[in-house]
Order: sequence, then structure tokens, then C-alpha cells
Amino acid sequence: DSSRLQNRVVAQELASWLDVSRKPPNADEVDWASKVRQRILTNVPGAGALDVDPNEDGPGVLYAFLIICITSVGILYQTLSGEMMGSQGQLSAQCTEAAQLGMGS
Repeated sequence: DSSRLQNRVVAQELASWLDVSRKPPNADEVDWASKVRQRILTNVPGAGALDVDPNEDGPGVLYAFLIICITSVGILYQTLSGEMMGSQGQLSAQCTEAAQLGMGS
């Protein structure tokens, strides 16, 4: 049982398989899931419900992601500010020629 099985992925797959495929026909689902969890997943390192897989990627992946995000934000800012302000830094003709609404009319 749990004293012999130490691989987290194998333990989770075995517990899933036992929970779905090998449940006795007259067993209660909650009791069966509890028994499987107690016998298989207890004492297996990293197999708990709140355990998070370690990040196996190096810092290069994080740096590449940050560079992509910063570049995307910069390009988006340049695109949107160019459309709003025009190419000369002035408000575009669409904004200045729009009909104006008066208050209370």
C-alpha cells in the first residue's frame, strides 16, 4: 500500500483508476473514495490535494515571458496612442469633428 508506493504520479493514477474502475458494486461512492485515498495516497510525498508541482522550468522561461509581455504592452500602447492622438500628437479629426451634445437638451 502506501508504505511501498512513493511515486506521486503513479499513486494518483492508481487511485483514480481504483476509484472509477474497481469500485465494488455495493460500495458507497464516498466511503470507497475515502478508503482509496487513505490506502493509496496517504504517505506518498506530493500527492496531497493542496500539493503544487514544482516548477521545473529555469528562470529563462520567466524572463522570456516578461519580455514578451512588456513588448506586447509597448506595441499596444503605441498603436492605441497613435490612433487617439494622430501621427502629430494632436487629437484625430474624428474627435474634433464629432457632433457636440449640450447639457439638458
